[in-house]
Amino acid sequence: MATRKSLVIVSGLFQELNTSADKLDLGGNSSTDIPEGTNLYYTNARARGSVSVTDAGGLGSLAYNNSTGVITYNGPSTSDVTSAISVASGSGLTYSGGEIGTNAIPNNKLANSSLTVGSTAIALGASVSTIAGLTALTATTLYSGVANAANSISIGSGDIVFEGSTANGYETTLTATDATADRTLTLPNETGTLLTTASTITPTVNSLTIGSTSIALGATASTIAGLTSLTATTLYAGADGVTNAVSIGTSGLVFEGSTADGYETTINVVDATADRAINFPNAGGTVALLSSLSVAGGSGLTYNSSTGAFGTSNIPNAQLQNSSITLGSSSVALGGTLSSLSGISSFSCDTITTKDSGFRIQDNADTSKQLAFECSGISGSTTRTLTVPDDSGTISTESFATAIAVALG
Repeated sequence: MATRKSLVIVSGLFQELNTSADKLDLGGNSSTDIPEGTNLYYTNARARGSVSVTDAGGLGSLAYNNSTGVITYNGPSTSDVTSAISVASGSGLTYSGGEIGTNAIPNNKLANSSLTVGSTAIALGASVSTIAGLTALTATTLYSGVANAANSISIGSGDIVFEGSTANGYETTLTATDATADRTLTLPNETGTLLTTASTITPTVNSLTIGSTSIALGATASTIAGLTSLTATTLYAGADGVTNAVSIGTSGLVFEGSTADGYETTINVVDATADRAINFPNAGGTVALLSSLSVAGGSGLTYNSSTGAFGTSNIPNAQLQNSSITLGSSSVALGGTLSSLSGISSFSCDTITTKDSGFRIQDNADTSKQLAFECSGISGSTTRTLTVPDDSGTISTESFATAIAVALG
């Protein structure tokens, strides 16, 4: 056997110490040619014997065969796993045969246990009969009651359908024709039955009367007669804003004129302090404005263009149709003086005072026969009264009365 100096391992090769060029060649040798000493050689038995495995419990099993060096692990059986799993009571979970399920999970186990429709909160599993706070509800068909059940109502496809008290194939459908503008149908604040053009009422009602004008249901009337009053915010003769339209409203009586534009003629009145009446004459013509009126010179008329008041001031006789009066056969112009009257056949008044020399009573057959009164014999500042008896007869003179007295002795 070759003798060598002490050996070292350099880069995986044995070599003599301090002699790097002289390598040890073990070709043809084995480990049996080298004593083991304190470092034992590797053998399968030694390696397998130095390994051990401990099964600390738990699911499955772990075993080691030191003669073969095989470690065997047996995983947990189905029964091992299923027996280790459970669900908490009241959780709403179920467990059977390795399968976890759900069954009536209570609301208190949920992050969200309610929902809000409109302003109405509804707990899961609860029922509400009223939903408040909805601003819109969209569905192909909405039902009040159960579809097709008695007294149910459905809204869909532009129709409102009433089933009626009998659930059958006959329904009442409320529909609308295609509108050309926004339309509103208002039901009155009263109880009654709606009429249609096919309605028959006993006694039969197939028309209505406005004023004294009868209009058949479904018919059109262009003239209404016999109205005693008509109330509206604005009444139109014609249509609003068209040529020659006339409207009556809070803004007054408005005439559109022959051109439909932004210029109209409006008649208004000032606030009256008493009942007033304005009468138009039975004649044609043009209405005059205050500022367009005047009076003719020398007419004796006055005019205030601010107030529209006409007055008079010294209307001359020449502007009068009758400028004089005739008493009996005596004529006198207005403003003139008449000193004597003639041709009067009768004259009546409560009091007449005249001079005795100017008062005469004539015989109606012979005007030359006159009666005169003489008052000179009456004392001054004295009035004498002659009383006529309630009898017919002849007035006697003083001398005639004296003669009678003498004759009678």
